[in-house]
Amino acid sequence: MIFFFALLSFVNTISAEDGLVQYQAMKPRQFFYSFQESCKSQRLKDVILIEAHSLLQLDCMGKLIEAQAVCLKKSEEMEERPKLLRAFVRAEKKDVVCEFGEGAVLNLLCKDGYKELCKDPKKSCLELKTKYSVEVPLWKSTVNEKAFPGPSELNCYFSLSEELVK
Repeated sequence: MIFFFALLSFVNTISAEDGLVQYQAMKPRQFFYSFQESCKSQRLKDVILIEAHSLLQLDCMGKLIEAQAVCLKKSEEMEERPKLLRAFVRAEKKDVVCEFGEGAVLNLLCKDGYKELCKDPKKSCLELKTKYSVEVPLWKSTVNEKAFPGPSELNCYFSLSEELVK
């Protein structure tokens, strides 16, 4: 249940990016770390003032910390180290969300700010990988032309194995 609300929260946040059609993680596992714990993971102790700087960064008393760095550091402590897909800051919950999984599918409409991304799908998906599939490799990238009037769609498939994205 917690996972559903966290996913819904993130999807709503990134839906603000005009053009995002879908982001779906395969075999996802999410972990939540308080702002205090996140700053401590980066060797910042006794931090009094912590706030969200952006969706991807935390401000630990003037020192900016990447959510990804927190997640990568915390994953080192896990018995079975999963692959990081994405990391983000939830200001309202005062935590960092780390989403791990075996793959992800990302679909964007080729319109407005995303038009340029659709000219070179592989290059664009590799750029998007840094935000949506940190440790899982790009498996396939395509641009689907729409049969009806409207923008085409960029599709990025990230996977540890081919079976996950078929």
